[in-house]
Amino acid sequence: MRQELINIFVPFDLAKLAYEKQFSEWCACLVSKKTGHSPNFIEKFIRGGFETLFDFKDKSNIYLNGFYSCPTHLQLIIWLKNNHKIDVTMGHNGLWSVLNQEGHLVYQNDECFFEINQALEIGLKLVNL
Repeated sequence: MRQELINIFVPFDLAKLAYEKQFSEWCACLVSKKTGHSPNFIEKFIRGGFETLFDFKDKSNIYLNGFYSCPTHLQLIIWLKNNHKIDVTMGHNGLWSVLNQEGHLVYQNDECFFEINQALEIGLKLVNL
């Protein structure tokens, strides 16, 4: 996958954490620790009737072992807001802040502004299952 496109998707560790927090939306990209980002061609198989081969919820599935559905940054921001009332927003300084479910700014090591991936990680860790 081209580098310009990879930059719109979250890295492997965030995709895995999102999966662990029950993110289950369809994504245009898959990611694995071993091979990195790749286009999601699974939809073609699903339309062909092979949906049982590609069940993201079944961790024992050998076809997807080690692969995770990989959202874009925006897709994950919207999911956190709509499903968990966690706001990840860009500040005037180009860095990102996180508001928890009560609307309070989240601090980490006395900092409240973060790079996008760090802000999303903080937001995901606030998700209570």
